[in-house]
Amino acid sequence: MKIILKKYFKVFALFVVVLMLSVPVVTLAQRDIHLEARVAAERDAETDTSQLLWIGGNFCLAAVGGCLLGSVGLLGAIIYDPPVPSYRLLGKSPEYVMFYTQAYKEKVENLQLRSSFLGCLGGTVVAVIIWTPYYSR
Repeated sequence: MKIILKKYFKVFALFVVVLMLSVPVVTLAQRDIHLEARVAAERDAETDTSQLLWIGGNFCLAAVGGCLLGSVGLLGAIIYDPPVPSYRLLGKSPEYVMFYTQAYKEKVENLQLRSSFLGCLGGTVVAVIIWTPYYSR
């Protein structure tokens, strides 16, 4: 009986050691997926987001209507949430899709808001320069 218990104990101990050593490998693999998805999502967001469109649109709104219409453009940048291109996620794991989607949306939001703010700021400066002489008479 003792010999059988010792044999099973050795097998059980070996199993526990293998499990303990495999946990860091699984964690590192998930970190690699997270990093790979983030890099791909940020690269794709840069190419998909038309920063010139957001700058130009808010520039025109702010130049015509000053801060009021410029703030409407900023609100549009905050509200608009473009869809994640699904063809880039075909055949990927659910973890990759989750990390990619989160990183893509964060990057697109950041680019839209920053571009809208720059356009609003520039348009407001132009509006002040153009309309100040008109109203100072």
